[in-house]
Amino acid sequence: MTGQLRRVRFLQSDEDRRQIFAVSTGEGAALGFGPLSMDEIYAERYESPTPLPWFPPGDEALAATLTARAGDFHDLADYYRFYGYPPEVISWIEATELVNPEALGPYHERGRTEAEVVERLGLDRERVHDAAMIEALMPGAYDAEGEPMYHHGFTSNWAVGDPSGRVSINPGAYRFKAWLSLEY
Repeated sequence: MTGQLRRVRFLQSDEDRRQIFAVSTGEGAALGFGPLSMDEIYAERYESPTPLPWFPPGDEALAATLTARAGDFHDLADYYRFYGYPPEVISWIEATELVNPEALGPYHERGRTEAEVVERLGLDRERVHDAAMIEALMPGAYDAEGEPMYHHGFTSNWAVGDPSGRVSINPGAYRFKAWLSLEY
């Protein structure tokens, strides 16, 4: 792979929050993707400076359309502001610490507890827990005993966890905002 990583923005329709698109810019033409399903919302997928043969190619015309209709979309990063969450909730989300430097062992992330996220955002605890446990799993990764492995750090995933059912959540993660839009 050559070249620098492309910059990716996720844009959400102002009219239909289930319509999320990616626009990848950098060397060469801007490329648009979408509308995207939850399984397609990974920035890494669109950052490659060269097309990845196992993903559909980007669409220059879609990127141009999304750019031309900028007033019809908002950046997924602005999700909470766009949907009118109170400033104190937004401040709480923005103050989320993601790394615990004092932690010992593999589970070293902070994030927010499931209970905090449910209470602050007014969500259903069971739905959050079930989705967080799925998000915390490392797809296709198993340990020597054949047990599924879990993310222990926040990257593009919005939850980390362990087999006990303990999870930590990053409510500021773009994939969490996408989950709220597409699956909650």
